[in-house]
Amino acid sequence: MNKAIDQLPDLTEHWKKMEPEVSKLIQARDAAAAAAKAEPVA
Repeated sequence: MNKAIDQLPDLTEHWKKMEPEVSKLIQARDAAAAAAKAEPVA
């Protein structure tokens, strides 16, 4: 259990590094979903 607690700060730092990439992916997904709605697939 203590090992997991010791790793928490590392995970937080990792997430901070990943967050911009995750945001880009979410925005790209949302844009693709909006485009799919605007353009009905035959």
